[in-house]
Amino acid sequence: MLEIKEQDVVIGDLLLSMTPFLKIYTVCVNNQDVGQDLIANLYENNPKFHAALETCGVPPRQGIIGINDLRARPYQRVIRYKLLCERLLGATPETHSDHAAITKALSQISIMADHVNESKREVCERV
Repeated sequence: MLEIKEQDVVIGDLLLSMTPFLKIYTVCVNNQDVGQDLIANLYENNPKFHAALETCGVPPRQGIIGINDLRARPYQRVIRYKLLCERLLGATPETHSDHAAITKALSQISIMADHVNESKREVCERV
């Protein structure tokens, strides 16, 4: 049986390696209004699309996630990564070999979260 020691568990470097890819979520934020307009247009003018959304829950029904909730999920992920890092950091002793990497990951993910939020704010101001 494989024995895993506490000092062998390191995920900070993994979090750091994926952090640059979080910037892509600004595309979701910046095109939120375009997507909403497209959905509204298709809902009104395309009977098949209208029927598909009705089947999927528009408006949302109990137990069914609506399309607007699904559209919000991608950029909510950035915030979830930040919360994950905060929890990991709180549970990782300062003496652990992964503490520094988690600290750096939290810092970089926080910067990305701020970037996504700022992008969203700028889009809202333009509208």
